[in-house]
Amino acid sequence: MKSIPGRLFKLQQGELNLVLCTLVYSFFTGLSLVFTGTAANTMFLINFEAKLLPLVYISSSVTVPVIGMLLMRVGKRLPHRLVSYIVLLFLAGMPVLFLSLISISPGLRVLSFILLVWVDAEIVLSDLVFWSTANRLYNIRQAKRLFALIGSGQVIAFIAAGALIPLLVRRIDIPLLLAVSSGGHVCSFLMLLILHRMFDDRKENNADANETSHVPLSGIIKEKYLRNIFLMVGLGYLVYYFVDLSFYDLSQSAMVPGRELASFLGMFWAAVGLGNLFMRTVVYGRWTSMAGIRGGLLAGPVLIGLGAVSAILFSTAVPAAGSIFIVVVVTKFLERVFINSMYVPSYFTLFQPFEDNIRDRLQNFTETVIGQGAGGIAGLFLLFVFDYLVLPLPVVHLLLLIIISAWFFSILRISSGYRKSLAGALKTMGMKGREITLLEDNIGYLKDGLKSDNPLRVKSCLNVLGRNNCKLSTADKIFLLNSNTAIVQQEICSLLVREPDPELLPELLKYFNTIKHKRTLPGLVEAIGATEEKKAFQLITGLLKSRNTALRDEAIMSLLLHYPDKQVSIIHKELVHKWAVSKVMKKRLSAASIIPRLKDEEYTPGISLLLNDEEMQVRKTAAASLDPDIVPVHLDTLIEVMRRPGMESSVIKAVSATGMDITQQLEAVYNDQDNCDGKTKARIIRIYKNQAKESNKYLLRAKLDEEDKTLRAELLYALQSFGYKAQHYDTGMLLGLLESERKYCFKIFSAIHVLDSQTDGILVDAMNREVEKSVERIFIILSFINPHEEIIVVLNNLNTGSAEKRAFALELADTLMSKKQKSLVFPIIEDNSNEMKIRLLAKHYSNLRPPGRDEILDDIGKDRWNNSWLENCAGYLKDDESARKLVETVRILRKAQLFSEIPDEKLAGLAPLAREYNYPAGKRIITKGEKGTSMYIVANGRVKVHDGDTVLAEIREGSFFGELAALSPEPRSASVTGITPTRLLNIEQKTLINFVKSNLDAGRAIISVLCQRIRNTMKNKESLMPDCRMENTENISVFVRNDKSELLRKFLSLKSSPVFHYLPDTILTEAAYRAKRLSVGSGHALYKKGEIGSNLWLVTEGEFIVESNSKLLSTAGKNRILGELSALDTNEREGTARAACDAQVIEIRQGILFDLMWNQYDMVEGLLQVLISRLRSLNRI
Repeated sequence: MKSIPGRLFKLQQGELNLVLCTLVYSFFTGLSLVFTGTAANTMFLINFEAKLLPLVYISSSVTVPVIGMLLMRVGKRLPHRLVSYIVLLFLAGMPVLFLSLISISPGLRVLSFILLVWVDAEIVLSDLVFWSTANRLYNIRQAKRLFALIGSGQVIAFIAAGALIPLLVRRIDIPLLLAVSSGGHVCSFLMLLILHRMFDDRKENNADANETSHVPLSGIIKEKYLRNIFLMVGLGYLVYYFVDLSFYDLSQSAMVPGRELASFLGMFWAAVGLGNLFMRTVVYGRWTSMAGIRGGLLAGPVLIGLGAVSAILFSTAVPAAGSIFIVVVVTKFLERVFINSMYVPSYFTLFQPFEDNIRDRLQNFTETVIGQGAGGIAGLFLLFVFDYLVLPLPVVHLLLLIIISAWFFSILRISSGYRKSLAGALKTMGMKGREITLLEDNIGYLKDGLKSDNPLRVKSCLNVLGRNNCKLSTADKIFLLNSNTAIVQQEICSLLVREPDPELLPELLKYFNTIKHKRTLPGLVEAIGATEEKKAFQLITGLLKSRNTALRDEAIMSLLLHYPDKQVSIIHKELVHKWAVSKVMKKRLSAASIIPRLKDEEYTPGISLLLNDEEMQVRKTAAASLDPDIVPVHLDTLIEVMRRPGMESSVIKAVSATGMDITQQLEAVYNDQDNCDGKTKARIIRIYKNQAKESNKYLLRAKLDEEDKTLRAELLYALQSFGYKAQHYDTGMLLGLLESERKYCFKIFSAIHVLDSQTDGILVDAMNREVEKSVERIFIILSFINPHEEIIVVLNNLNTGSAEKRAFALELADTLMSKKQKSLVFPIIEDNSNEMKIRLLAKHYSNLRPPGRDEILDDIGKDRWNNSWLENCAGYLKDDESARKLVETVRILRKAQLFSEIPDEKLAGLAPLAREYNYPAGKRIITKGEKGTSMYIVANGRVKVHDGDTVLAEIREGSFFGELAALSPEPRSASVTGITPTRLLNIEQKTLINFVKSNLDAGRAIISVLCQRIRNTMKNKESLMPDCRMENTENISVFVRNDKSELLRKFLSLKSSPVFHYLPDTILTEAAYRAKRLSVGSGHALYKKGEIGSNLWLVTEGEFIVESNSKLLSTAGKNRILGELSALDTNEREGTARAACDAQVIEIRQGILFDLMWNQYDMVEGLLQVLISRLRSLNRI
């Protein structure tokens, strides 16, 4: 249960003590400022006229920046805590110094002038220490909610001190108020010690923060967002000094300088304190929750503007001095109340998106240089207005109104910058594509690339040239035909099938007789047949009896396609017809690779049979082999076949090659409620998504009323891929979807409240996952209404970011959403307990009674939730046998470290595919040397890993073995035998790879496990590695300047690496654009052991040696990856990488790497293969 203060101020768990301590600290700070300010202002007005105040402003504009710059220099060298202690002790000592000087020289008028200048410095330094500490102790959401509250300590001090000062000045001299001020600073120092003892700075030791402390301030302040803040602060200070001068000038005229003036000022500050207290505790939270940061910043300018308008009217219509004095006092009152209660907390929140050390320096610079610089300008301006121009009062107030208007518009410009700054503080996921523009100068470079000894580079150059319709010369084709690599040979054969060249037939025949790579033969036969020459026919007929099935099938296909009238073709036509209806799958598979390429109508029945074959491999082969010209004939069959598992991509690829529009047929299937199940609907949605036709967007939008949450998610993701933006007439429908998601979440929260987290834990976890999925759907819906990229950034950081990033995400969401949207969404995503969420949502669903446990289980069991995993969890709790088996298998999988980070719901998709085996004690499970293609998880029992009689390891329940073979098959490196009766789960390579393809987070989890295993293996085997002595070297790398061809060069370098090669070209082009090319001199280090790593490098020229403690870890030559471990898990480098000769690398930052891993399976697979290769090489040592 929350305490009374917790309920009153909406404090969350664990915040009460922190808020109380900060509030007391704020109180003592405010106490010091009131007593110093009252003493200084009173003594100044006793000794000088108020019209000399501009000189004080000018003096402050010189003095305070100097102090600020000194503080920044000290802050670079000392920790934040120590700097704060020094400043507070300095603040405590200065009032004592002034009191001593005044006691020694009571008639020295200049001391009162200097003291008033010091007041500005005291205010700035006190605020900097207090708010920089608060920014470290509170995250951005807490800042927005609690900064006004914790700043209320100063307000309470204003009230108390304001009421106390009239009593004190009757008994003590005004200068003695400085002694009380010093005592307040001492108490502030003690409270800061307590705060640091009780509550650790959230980021005091953050490596990133320390790193950013070296960023030059000149580079930071160039940001447009910061320039807008500086403009806003400068104009705000101008207004403050304008009002301040008017207030003290009229106060001096209306009061007798001395005790009467001091008493008035004390009562005035007490009234300001009361107004502040009311605004901070009652109004601020409600106002900013509705109007946001912009509302908090604008409240002050609006009301001060009204005061200025009133002053103009009164000074014109009622020129009596008393009336004008009242208006100015009221304006000053409004200025102080609304600036302190609304503007200041919102203003300090604007710096939250920056790192701590940068934030401290920016606040210091803003307050001491920008603010005080504005004070100096204000001082000169006011001297010019009052002493030189001697303008009438209405004109002066009109000038004030103009400045307030400029201030108002500067705040309006801040809002969008604040939103972008929040988005910049968060992480994005995924990567957009970019097209590469081919320049004329690049064509020669690409053709030179055809002569590379890297086959992946040659293939990439061929593809880029082909996409840009650049023809190869006969000499280039002959050169490529004589390549020593199968990849290049296959690529040039494919080109010659598309562009037959009879002149090359002699070369092709010669090549056929000398070919080394048998994988190239079928493609070569097809290229030879495409020439339709007599010699080609003779070669093909000679291959009809080949024992190589693929070669024979290609020869038959070439005969039937290019020589249909020959007798031998007629004979084989009949043979192929027989294969199509054969009971032998291999023969049907051969027919499937031949018949669909043939256009004669007589093959139509055979094609239909093959497309409907009982074996998926035959169906896929038939669909993939279909000639585009005959696809329309078989369209109905293809649409039906598409309903069958695994056929979606093959059918779509076949249809897409024709450019046909099959929307009408797909819609008919989708709307067939009796025969179209959820999986088929999902396939159709994915088809619409992959076709990327504008008209599909509206078809998808029309289906958003789907009740099935999984289908709705498919629809939303598909619409998102189209970049869908809601029109005004869509908004109501989308808000209705948000309402349905809110109701669904309320249903889940209510169920979780009833269920027992111990006995019903499996179902509670599944329901919490349902909330996460609902939040994903909610934010995709919101992205259709609000700025898309920023909404998706919020979504990515709500669940995957740190607590601080989550706070940033919530704040960004708050600035983006309308009031209606926030009422629908924030009760679900805000950091509240489950009970609080139910209470917030229950007012919308008062007619829904809370369900009982049995009612929940029955409701889920009847599939009213449209969720198979929830249904299985409920069945498990009701002792359903099939559900129990599935849930127990999921639990076994989850125990394995390889799958520990994957949600149960996704493991439930893998569990039915895991085969169970029971072995008696002593039974051999796998044998050393046999080819491994699967992994095992120990469900019960123990097994030993051994090489002959040598036991290498013992594996117990929940552990696994053979996972490397399941990810990358190779002969087993050891045998495994049961020690006790053992139950194992077996997962085949194909099953695991397909699972990773459809669940990339599983692939990322496996990468994390492999990284840790490699690190452990390196530590265990370091002593066995060969010696490698290298001199200490500096990390020296030179950035290679971009030119017009640099993007293409980086693209081809990345494309030449097996890790990056299979990524889509548009995605890889974007990665190349964001990557940097570095040059590293011979003997120089690219990175050193122990450094915290966040980049990886692709070696494009030269070679690197990696060593640790004078032991050789590895070497990395051209197209090899360096630094991948630290880039993947942000850990210390395991060794030092030194260039063995002059070298070049492409540097890929961690952010780019993670973007590529977010939604690109080929990238995940490439990294898996690199890590597996690294681990296997270590195991061989």
